[in-house]
Amino acid sequence: RTHTTPRRPRAGPPLHGRLTPLFNTMNSILVVEDDDGLRSVMIEGLRSAGHEVAEAANGREGLRRFRAHPTEVVVTDIMMPGMEGLELIYALRSATPRPRIIAMSGSTKFSQSLCLSSARKLGAQRVLLKPFKLETLLAAITAELAAPAGPPPEPLPPTGLKALALVS
Repeated sequence: RTHTTPRRPRAGPPLHGRLTPLFNTMNSILVVEDDDGLRSVMIEGLRSAGHEVAEAANGREGLRRFRAHPTEVVVTDIMMPGMEGLELIYALRSATPRPRIIAMSGSTKFSQSLCLSSARKLGAQRVLLKPFKLETLLAAITAELAAPAGPPPEPLPPTGLKALALVS
């Protein structure tokens, strides 16, 4: 008997010209979280569930990674040093291909509510309150991957993020 290693599917044609997907599967995920421990747990759980996962420690790094290697889903924290999650979501509004975005926050109740409602206005399809169970995250990702793509987010006023009074 000979042992054969299963082959990965070949990559399809490039997405929208010069951009190519990060992985050959349709379930590639970028996790953007500044808490190293939480990010590691999320990545381990997502990989165990069969997802291909890339990571970033802040919004700026996440945007750079997404632009270099787009993913189907972006899971982002809201409150991070440097570029926050709302700024990342805003930047991803015009990305091609446009990812499904799941925003998460674990701040105080008031800021959680304000941040997560702002994330939805900016284009996040789902929001999660921290702490959450891995099963909750997996269910949100599964639902997003199964859902038809929605319309682009509503245009923002000319002041952009400042209209939400969360970014100075």
